[in-house]
This record gives sequence, structure tokens and C-alpha cells, in this order.
Amino acid sequence: MPHADSTATSYRFGLFEVDGRTGELRKQGRPVKLRGRPFDILLLLLARGGDVISRDELRQQLWQADTFVDFDHGLNSAMNRLRETLGDSAENPRFIETLPKRGYRFIAPIEVPPPSASSTVDAPAVPPPSVAAAPTSPSSIGALSFPSRAILLLASGALTVAVVVAVQYLKIGRPAAPSSSRTTLAVLPFQNLSNDAEQEFFSDGFTEEMIAELGTLDPDHLGVIARTTTMLYKNARKDVGQIRRDLGVDYVLEGSIRRAGSRMRITAQLVQTVDMTHLWAESYDRDVSDVLAIQREVAMKIAHSLTLALRRPHTEGGPTAASFPAYELCLRGKFFREQATEEGARKAIEYFQRAIAIDPTYAPAHSGLADSYRLLGAPGWEVEQPADLLQKAKAGAERALALDPESSEAHAVLSMVKLDYDWDLAGSEREVLEAIRLNPSSVQAHQYYSSTLTTMGRMEESIREAHRAMELDPLSAIAGATFGIRYWYAGRIDEAIAEFNKTLEANPEFGVAHWGLAQCYRQRGDTARELAALRRAVSLSGNSAYMRAHLAYGLATSGDREHALAIQHELEAEGRERYASPYHLALIAAGLGDRDAMMRALERAFADRSGWMVFLPVEPEFSGVRQLAAFQQLLARVKPRP
Repeated sequence: MPHADSTATSYRFGLFEVDGRTGELRKQGRPVKLRGRPFDILLLLLARGGDVISRDELRQQLWQADTFVDFDHGLNSAMNRLRETLGDSAENPRFIETLPKRGYRFIAPIEVPPPSASSTVDAPAVPPPSVAAAPTSPSSIGALSFPSRAILLLASGALTVAVVVAVQYLKIGRPAAPSSSRTTLAVLPFQNLSNDAEQEFFSDGFTEEMIAELGTLDPDHLGVIARTTTMLYKNARKDVGQIRRDLGVDYVLEGSIRRAGSRMRITAQLVQTVDMTHLWAESYDRDVSDVLAIQREVAMKIAHSLTLALRRPHTEGGPTAASFPAYELCLRGKFFREQATEEGARKAIEYFQRAIAIDPTYAPAHSGLADSYRLLGAPGWEVEQPADLLQKAKAGAERALALDPESSEAHAVLSMVKLDYDWDLAGSEREVLEAIRLNPSSVQAHQYYSSTLTTMGRMEESIREAHRAMELDPLSAIAGATFGIRYWYAGRIDEAIAEFNKTLEANPEFGVAHWGLAQCYRQRGDTARELAALRRAVSLSGNSAYMRAHLAYGLATSGDREHALAIQHELEAEGRERYASPYHLALIAAGLGDRDAMMRALERAFADRSGWMVFLPVEPEFSGVRQLAAFQQLLARVKPRP
């Protein structure tokens, strides 16, 4: 592996970025707490990437002489802390290899970002406050959910990648921007100019809210690039012309936020990318409770600058200053929801519940709560009894719509609840179409619709919706893998492989794309490559039950019953400790040819109200048993709830 630049101060590897100047480690653009010697060790390993650094060298550089007596304990503790933070393992290292009695070596690929003095985004027409911006890095991960959408949820942590790599991914065949004649706009991450790094959630949340606000502004004439893509430009030092070349957008909105106590200063400017013309710029010095009004005001001024015909008038109604505490809690809730982990979703639920306690009439809090419950009960997750979680999700979405019938987010969440819990395909389609009508720029809604269309066997339409999501979110690994999965369901294997490979060129650690390739290799009868890709997917997904079940299925169908049974017994043992989806065991039983065990497991999944039931008619793994009388009888019972 090539050495890292020993003179560099910033490094990127996997999902992480290190800034040696500020002493910060970030994962997916979010600060990660790592201080003291663990951080110093990481910085030294990165600066000497590929070299073995001995324990004695670490002692000489990082430990004072008078601490030598505690060195072994201190080094071991620091390395354990470092590995824990990176999610690494001494036994199966991805980043730091231990060489017994010698030292340590950084083994993952390292990227050194270009110096910040290179091309930068044009300075705002309204000068920002003279406070240094908190360093950040590209971030991704947006709203997720689509089977085999659930597996995308499981591996969603493996997304962040350098913009330069993601742009190369665009150049090999990804749509660079919405292909229609509509004007396209990218909202770049608003810079956090506050002294408090904890305010990153506020600036990122404001960016996301602006994207949502503009997405509903005039959908017939304006397409807004999704957050997952634009967040990759956070602190990326790209000029507007380069962003135009990357994304094909006509306009860029950029700005900054400085918050101090109850006051904030927001600057924003609209730039035409073709000639760098500043069409509009504004600075707001307001109370933080005015943030909702500022969002609407910015949207209106953009509409005026672009001479858009508004789809519907924006009134002075909606959330008021009294809703600001709930708004702020919702931003924190969304921050954790976007992590797409069980822990993150549970923290998000806490924040949304606190927002509701403050303002029970604030619809976004109810829709956010609903989406977090839906995530935990979605196929592939199902961390608890899915019926219980999805009932809560349904109640939250319906409450949000009672408060705000034009909430695109709430309609989108309800569409998935109708699919996963009610098994009501027609109802799911109605809700998601309403979500798209209200916000055609919602990537989440297009992905959800793609999922619903798949369960209905309308594969070409499903591909169309996945492509639409790809257009709106061109740098998203989630969107790219979804596109590949839709091709796979449609039996268009060559195109599916091409999409998965494009995703992996920019996101080599995105486990879902490896899973997708495995399914394609199985369709082609290439068992060796299938199993290798599945093992990679299991490793990258954090040993998820869903991925292990697919690996067991692949092992069973290739004749390795011993290892397939070992995984089956492992999952059964885990199921005695916490809820485990019976679908996983049904999948393994299908691979083993044990039809009785398969049907028993599917009956349990039916009783649990598992969302997998609506996918059984199209899941390729069950094609060999689909005509069984018992299987057909089970499918006939999967009907919408009254």
C-alpha cells in the first residue's frame, strides 16, 4: 500500500476523516469523540500508512519518560479505545493490524485530501461572521427503505466516500441530474460558524429543511438534488463550476449559520452555475425561533429570482415561533434517525417524543416518530415484534396527517406501513403517489414507490422509479444499489451487475452492493463468486442476521449443508435472547430443502405481521417452492387488514 503523505494533516479512510490540525475524527461527516493518545496513535499510523510502527517507537513519540512504567497498560488501553471507536478488531482487522511483539500497521487505503488552498466555493456576497468554520467532511445517508430494501438499511453505515471518487462514479454512467427540462438546484451544506461544534446538527438540519422546503416549491419547474448527494460537498472545497460539472445543476444555494445563545446569523446566496452570477444574497440576524420563517422567506426569494410559478401559495400559517423548541428537538431526532442504526433510531424516538410533549400539534415530530418506529419494524430489521412497532408507526403517521394533510413525509411513511403491516399494496401506492405529488423531489418517496411496485410485479415501473431516485440523488450509494436491485428483480442481470459495480467503484465498503452482486452470480451459476460476495457482505454489514441468512442459503444451495446448518443454529440461539425474524430461518430452510421447516417459519412470520410476506410472490429464493399448495394457501391469506 502506498505510504500516506507524512506532511499531510488530513486523511480519509473508509467512513472516516481525520483532521490533524484540529484534532478531530469524523465518521460520515459527524464528529466522533477520540482524544488524547488514541487519536495521536491514529494520526501517527496514518502518516506512516503501510509501515510497521513498533511499540518502542510509540513509547518514544507519545509517552513521556516518567510514564514508562505504565506504558504497556496505557498503550493497550489506547489501542482498545481506538479500535472500539473505529469498529475494528484485532482478530479480523480492517484498519489496524497487530504484529505480535513488533508493533502495529495501518492496512486500509488512505486518501489525502487536496490542500484547502485549492479551488474553493466563491465567497458569499454577504460576508459571513469572522469566526472559523467548524471543520467537517463529506457525509451521506439519507432516508432509507426498500427491499430487498431492508438490507440497504442494514449496511447503511458504509456509505461515505470522497467526492472526487463519487464524481468519477458519475462519469461512468450515472445520471448526473434530473433528465427532464426542469431547472435543477443543489443546496450545499450550510456552514456552521458557531463556536460550538454541537451546533453541527442545527446547520445540517437547516440544510435538510431547506431542501425539503424547496422541493415543494414548484415541482413542475424546479428539481432539487437530495441531501445525500449534496452533503458529500460539506467542506469539500469545490467551486461552483466544478459542482455544475459534477451534478449538472443550474443553480446552487449556499450559506452559513452562526448561532450564539438565542440569536443566530444566517447568510445565504443563490448562484447561477453557468457563469457564477450571484442572483440573490441575504443576511438574517434574528432570534433562533425565527428559523422557520427564514426558511420560507429564502424559498420565496429563490422563487422570485428564478421567476418560478408556485405550485401552491405559501401562507404565513404552519409552525410559529412557539414551535421552535419542538423544531430543534426534531432536528436532533433527524440527526440520529439518519444514522440508520438501531441505537440511532431509539435516540431519535426519544427526541421526537420530547418534541411532541412540548408541542403536540407539531406534525413533523409525529411523522419523524412514525418513521423511526417504521425503521425498527421494517423487513430485515424487526428488532422487536414488527406488529407492535408498525402499529406505533401507523398511529404516528396518521396523527401527522391529521395535523398536516400535505405532509409528504407522513404520506411516505404511511405508504410503507400499509405495505409492511397492512399488506395493502393498493393503499401503499395511493399514499406514496400523494407523497410524490406533494414533493416530487423526495428521493425517499420514489424509492418507496419502487419497492411497492416490486411487490406488485410491475418491474419496469419499479426500475423507472429507482432511476428517478438516482437522478435526484446521483452520488448516493443507496440510490445506486436500489437501481441495481430493481434490475435484479426484473431479471435484467447484466444491467444489475453494471449498477452494483458502479456503486462499488465509489463505495467499495457498501455491503449491499456486494450482496446484490452475489444474487446476480447465483443467477448465473457462479457459486464461488456468489459465496465470496456474500461473505464480504456479512463482514461489512456488521454480521447482520439478514446477511448471514442469505449466506446460509447460498451455502445450502451449493451443497455445504454443514456450514449452512451452523449459521441456522447460531441464529436460532440468538433468537432465544431477543426477537429474530422467522423469515431468516424460512430462507435457510428453503435453501436446505426442508419445506416443512420453511412453512413453519413462514407461518410464524405471518403471525408476527412481518413485512416480508408481501415480497414472497417475487423473491427469487422461493421460486422453487412457490407452486406448492401450502405456499399458495399462505399467500392467499396475505390480504389487507380491514
